[in-house]
Amino acid sequence: MTSRHTSKIKSLVAGTYSLTWSGQFSNLNNAAQDINVWIRINGVDFSGTNGVVSLQARKSVGVPTKVIAGWNYFINLNVND
Repeated sequence: MTSRHTSKIKSLVAGTYSLTWSGQFSNLNNAAQDINVWIRINGVDFSGTNGVVSLQARKSVGVPTKVIAGWNYFINLNVND
């Protein structure tokens, strides 16, 4: 199963930004699942930002495995990136 969720941020001033994100993930599958999270700038994957969150199989019927993950990045942005 593939799911894509996106958020957009636009820089109004050029500079180095500290970008912190976090997300809560859950897995109701009988099998372990990997979630890939990365940053895109102007529609292009930003090198070195891909992170993988691994979720174990669900605990039991109707009881998902859950995890909260987060990372911090320092990225250089131009105006309107």
